Amino acid sequence: MKACTSLSIVIPVLDEERSLPSLFQDLDALLADHASIDWELIFVDDGSTDHSGSLLEQYAAGRPHAKVLHQPGNTGMGCAVLCGFDQASHEFLTLLPADGQIAPRQLEVLLPVLGTADLVLTTYRSQHRGLLRPALSSLFSRLIARLVHPLVTYQGIFVLRHSDYLLLPRPRSHSFFAFFELLDSLLLAHPDLTIHRIGITCSPRSHGTSRVTSPRRMLVLALELFYHRRQQADTAKARYSSPRCRVPPTAQQVDEPAKET
Repeated sequence: MKACTSLSIVIPVLDEERSLPSLFQDLDALLADHASIDWELIFVDDGSTDHSGSLLEQYAAGRPHAKVLHQPGNTGMGCAVLCGFDQASHEFLTLLPADGQIAPRQLEVLLPVLGTADLVLTTYRSQHRGLLRPALSSLFSRLIARLVHPLVTYQGIFVLRHSDYLLLPRPRSHSFFAFFELLDSLLLAHPDLTIHRIGITCSPRSHGTSRVTSPRRMLVLALELFYHRRQQADTAKARYSSPRCRVPPTAQQVDEPAKET
């Protein structure tokens, strides 16, 4: 396979005006050090109430590889990223948080494998987020592996081919659970994908506090997880009940000796 030559990065932003200046510097440094790659930066302002929107516009104004999308309100992280993916034009798609927890430099460890992988999933090899977040992340990963798909567990970010994304159904969720729905659909459609798992570093937020551990967010994620599991069960039941797929009770599928010729 050929090496990655173009990558679209979608960055959802919600009230991150204090984090954006350092993010802009880090992005410029990354792009300058890897000028051979055709980069595309897509910022999605997800209803920010501070000056994030205007800062994004100022940054993109002098950079033809960057553009800004403005959501009418806070639609959710999943919805914001998917809207960015819809507007992307490059060979591979990925995302980055605007809060500094995953520095743009972390993408450097992903670039070498993009030429040989259809899907790249990251895991945190080190975290600097106290005790609660890693514990919740570990619990959520186990639930995803058990109730969604054992291969879609990841921590951090993922990279997939734009051509694969265009063929997938739209996730129902608006939260970051939409990413697991997306990956589940991808693996169901292409079970023979080449997958690479890469370790990255998770840093503390540049400013502010995480919204992920709020009780409301945890409740929404739990409901989405079990609703998705029920949908999977209903789909499997309908597929088995279809006359085209159902196996007659008298048919012998296993333990039938081969006939001699």
